Amino acid sequence: MILIISKDKDFSAIVAEQVKRELSLPYQIAENNESAKTFMPSAALVITTEAETENAPCPVIVIKNPPIRLSPLLADIASALQKQAGESLDLGQGYGLQLRQKQLTHAGSGTTVDVTDKEIQLLQCLTVAKGESVSKEQLLKNVWGIDADLNTHTLETHIYRLRGKLRELAGEELIEAVNGGYVLK
Repeated sequence: MILIISKDKDFSAIVAEQVKRELSLPYQIAENNESAKTFMPSAALVITTEAETENAPCPVIVIKNPPIRLSPLLADIASALQKQAGESLDLGQGYGLQLRQKQLTHAGSGTTVDVTDKEIQLLQCLTVAKGESVSKEQLLKNVWGIDADLNTHTLETHIYRLRGKLRELAGEELIEAVNGGYVLK
């Protein structure tokens, strides 16, 4: 979840809309640091116009002089989230993704399978959404840079293969099709 902290409601609404539309990420808006405290523990990233954001357990992007250009902000968000993921990513239910080794692991079975760069990007997009459905259009745009108007089965093929690899590890379905998109259970 992306936490947006700003007294400027118009700024918050615009950034929230872009975070949802362009990155398919859930968000929460708070007017000040005090009201943001309840959301801070579950935030993956904080975007704020408040100069002093104390004790944030995640990366913080400070916007000093709104208005700003949205495309650089979206790039900064993606970069901060990628850096936060580091070398490994916990997918839940015992599954882990080793980014440098390009491997999926399962703690319970102790097995490992290799994954492709696109499969890693898919898993990162689904993980960042934290249980929210990510539309097919957003996944095509974020992972392949493809507009939804294009008729392709690339996403479905990659999801099919990725599901097979996840089943190979522990025999469980981890990716579900929900409301025209996908969610990581």
